Amino acid sequence: SVATTGSTGSVNPFSQVSSWFSGAETSSTASVSTVTNAASANTATATASPDTGSEIKLNAAMATSMASKLTPAELSIILRMREKLQRCETDANKWRLEKEDAVANLASVEAVKEFLVTRVRDTERVVQSQKEEMKKVQEKNLEDQEVIEFLDERVKELEKTSNEMKSKEAATKKESMDIVNKNEKKARVLSDMLRFEREQVAANEKEWKAAKKVLVKEVKSCRARIVALEAELEGCRQQNVQLKQGLMTLTQSSGSMSPGGGKNFRSNGRF
Repeated sequence: SVATTGSTGSVNPFSQVSSWFSGAETSSTASVSTVTNAASANTATATASPDTGSEIKLNAAMATSMASKLTPAELSIILRMREKLQRCETDANKWRLEKEDAVANLASVEAVKEFLVTRVRDTERVVQSQKEEMKKVQEKNLEDQEVIEFLDERVKELEKTSNEMKSKEAATKKESMDIVNKNEKKARVLSDMLRFEREQVAANEKEWKAAKKVLVKEVKSCRARIVALEAELEGCRQQNVQLKQGLMTLTQSSGSMSPGGGKNFRSNGRF
């Protein structure tokens, strides 16, 4: 009757028990086999976790007796509890493995933590040194900025001076070009004047040469006249000397004849 009642449901709990558990003694009839399998399931449920509790061994008679006292609904509940227990054991195994993995991960995390702490400290020292270097660099940048500002102002002044010089240079070039043009005009005028003067000098030189020739001739004639005059003067001097001598002779002769008359002559007339 138990077998027929269990077969009316959608799932036969006795067949499930017989399929899950083995080692129970079978009977000649199907009902006894099913009850025996159910008892074996209960026995397995009691002995499923050997590590957590003591073992309880059930024989075929005890399983049959227990199965005969249980209804199919109770057996179904027992089977569902068995399934839940198995799921719990599976979850427990999974969680144990996860715990072991977590412990291993924790150990690795600790090692990584120590490594990272060491690395962080090294990095902090490096960062501190870099901060100091950055501070020095910033101070250097400030100094360079001041120098750059000074140079910028100086460059602006030089650019201004350069622009002024360029404007002055342009004005000077213009003035120089004007002066060059004026000088070129003056040079052309002076060259014309020089050419005219040279022509004049050449003409005057010809006149001077002709006048020189005339002067040379006149000089020669004057020299000839001077020579002639000198000769004439020499003749006059000789004549004068002769006349003086004649007069002296006359005065001496007249003085001897009249001393008073000769004295008067010398006092009144002298050559």
